[in-house]
Amino acid sequence: MNFLRNIFTKNNTKDLEFVDTTRMAYMHNPVQKASEVATHFKKRQVEKYKKFEFIACPGMVDLKNYGYIIPAWDDMHFIANESDCMALIGGTGGRRQSSFSKPKLMSSAIAEGILENQDNVPLRVFHFGSPWRLSCQNKEISALIQAATFHSSFLHNLNVYPGIVDYGKFSTINLICSIKRKCEFTIKAGEPLLHVIPFHGKGISAGFGPGDQHQIDEALGSKSSTSQWYRKYITRKKETNLTSQESEKEV
Repeated sequence: MNFLRNIFTKNNTKDLEFVDTTRMAYMHNPVQKASEVATHFKKRQVEKYKKFEFIACPGMVDLKNYGYIIPAWDDMHFIANESDCMALIGGTGGRRQSSFSKPKLMSSAIAEGILENQDNVPLRVFHFGSPWRLSCQNKEISALIQAATFHSSFLHNLNVYPGIVDYGKFSTINLICSIKRKCEFTIKAGEPLLHVIPFHGKGISAGFGPGDQHQIDEALGSKSSTSQWYRKYITRKKETNLTSQESEKEV
């Protein structure tokens, strides 16, 4: 039996593995494929325009569907006014103690000038330590950790700072954020929180200059009246898979 298990594991080596080091998040609020998480604005567009206009831009749809979504691992409560900003974790507005680490204040200097807060709210940078770690055996893979722009409904109040991490073997995924304006709101456990976009960090060479005749012809061809030209002739399918260790153990 152990021999068969070893064979199965060897043949199913993952490029990336999201590891819940607390063993408290993966059952109730697991990582999800971005393509399987709904946008937060579809209903609004359909009510206003009678159809979902977002899908008319294949580039944005591609970004929305690529990679993985890490949902909030517990309720996260935010309060901001002219006096100060506060971030709490746990239910009932942070009054119920959470089993996860409390948010920490980072130096505001690291975000000075990135955005201008509204309503005279002071700049505070909060660090939420995630229960998730990303294990990567392929050292050429890195990941962009950013706001889930097309999935999260709270970004009008919260700025999520993006960053690239080289995930050689085992490293952290954290939420680093600032409150933008005077407000009080809660990100409920399970809501889309972070968008993880993996990519190969191989060297890329680039250049710029005037187009040659072939490049200009290609550019003019892109203006064809053919319906959904970009989606039909340019867009490539991007595969991201996600499986649970628990489901594999049952096989």
